[in-house]
Amino acid sequence: MLTDFEKPTLDNYSKSIQTVCMYLVIAIILIGVFVVSPLKNFHLVSMIGKVTCIGLLIFALYQNIVITSGDDEQAKANRVYGYILSLFIFVLILSILRKFFKTSTPNPVII
Repeated sequence: MLTDFEKPTLDNYSKSIQTVCMYLVIAIILIGVFVVSPLKNFHLVSMIGKVTCIGLLIFALYQNIVITSGDDEQAKANRVYGYILSLFIFVLILSILRKFFKTSTPNPVII
């Protein structure tokens, strides 16, 4: 049986979700830098950035799933939001994987 100190509270839940959101913000900034910006034309740098983004997103997804799978009665409504956030993270991972394997074709030069 868990003691009062070990029981999950809403405060612990919110601190854990704050950590997940911090990882998401870092990953989204890296997505902007390595997937959307002109750095995407440098293949090695782009590949390292995409792998880093995927790693951060997978870690955030894992942490979010662990946090939302608790038995805390106070966080029932937050559990639904956690699952929606997990779905969003999963879609981000799939979109980066799609861009990872997509080959870029150069624009034709018209003379």
